[in-house]
Amino acid sequence: MTFKDEELEKIAELLETTVEELNQNKKELPDIEATYFWNPIRGGSSIIVSKYGRYLKAGSQLSFEQLLEKYNSGQRNGSVSIVTSYVDMNGQEIKNLIKEKIELLKDKFNGIIDANEQENAGFLHWSCSMILKNIMMSSDKLLRKYSDELTSEETEYYKKLSEIITNSQGNWTSMEELEKTYNQIKQI
Repeated sequence: MTFKDEELEKIAELLETTVEELNQNKKELPDIEATYFWNPIRGGSSIIVSKYGRYLKAGSQLSFEQLLEKYNSGQRNGSVSIVTSYVDMNGQEIKNLIKEKIELLKDKFNGIIDANEQENAGFLHWSCSMILKNIMMSSDKLLRKYSDELTSEETEYYKKLSEIITNSQGNWTSMEELEKTYNQIKQI
């Protein structure tokens, strides 16, 4: 997987290491489209990061196999990126991205937030707004470029998803309003 510099910097920060060390201590996991990084110091953490930026981090108490099992069961505890580039993504990858972004939003509303979001409510508000906009843009891209690959049910789902976000974004003056939008998309 190729990660942007700022994503690598966030991964390094999470593992309390350097980007140079990250590049020496990683393993590609092509079957699940992710990368495993670790900090080799005694008590060092490890992390699995999907190509979309969602991650599961654990302390040294978990082996790679245990972390992978938890990751494969769907557990995540954050994201290293908010906005995603669609270059070279196919329809299925965009669908997966939308699912991951909805899960990321769910995590944010369940209190799983990063240090910046804990220290600054404005940053949390901005992050959630950007995730919702990314879901909307992803849905629109899917409908425009890959409509022939969608079932009629999927077409209706992604249209409704985009419509809810488009119609509600003018009301996003508070976290409560953002959560209302999230609750609406959960009901689709």
